[in-house]
Amino acid sequence: MLVAKFKIKISGDRFIIYKAENLNWRLLVAEGFGRLVGDGIVLNPVEATYLILKNRAEPEPHITVEEIIRRYSDLDEFFPFKLSVYIDLRDRRFTVKVLDEDPITFEVFGEGADPVLSESKYYVMILPSEKSISVHSLYAALEKAKKQGKTLVLALIDQDGDIVYYNVESTLRFEVSLKLRRMKIV
Repeated sequence: MLVAKFKIKISGDRFIIYKAENLNWRLLVAEGFGRLVGDGIVLNPVEATYLILKNRAEPEPHITVEEIIRRYSDLDEFFPFKLSVYIDLRDRRFTVKVLDEDPITFEVFGEGADPVLSESKYYVMILPSEKSISVHSLYAALEKAKKQGKTLVLALIDQDGDIVYYNVESTLRFEVSLKLRRMKIV
């Protein structure tokens, strides 16, 4: 199957796919990439990096994946972890939208789901194993997920880059306690 190669214009810190230059832009929207803004689709740096890495897009002016990772890692220490989880979820055929609403990073739809026609199932938080998270942040994320009818998933990344997903079922607000259930992703 031949996949369209999109042109991503880089303007400052923005990655934009203009509809007029990319006649198949609707494919990206159906796959959950970016946000429609005027005459284009604005991509999060994680999405742009993924598309370039998968050889589905060409940046203009030319920039390598390594340069993007270096640049955004300086701005956001979690950028490499976000990219790793994003790649893992996309490679597992999940539709993923970038939220970046601290502490929730991604909104995940079912496998191959169309984000325009279906509801998301999960909110994903990312936590490198050497970092910690406050119970307050976890509780706030869990409450937000519950209000939206979503399952909160914690993506733990170990020192080797392996990712393990856990459903967060409950937290005790005033005690340092956390109930996790390992999530089985096929």
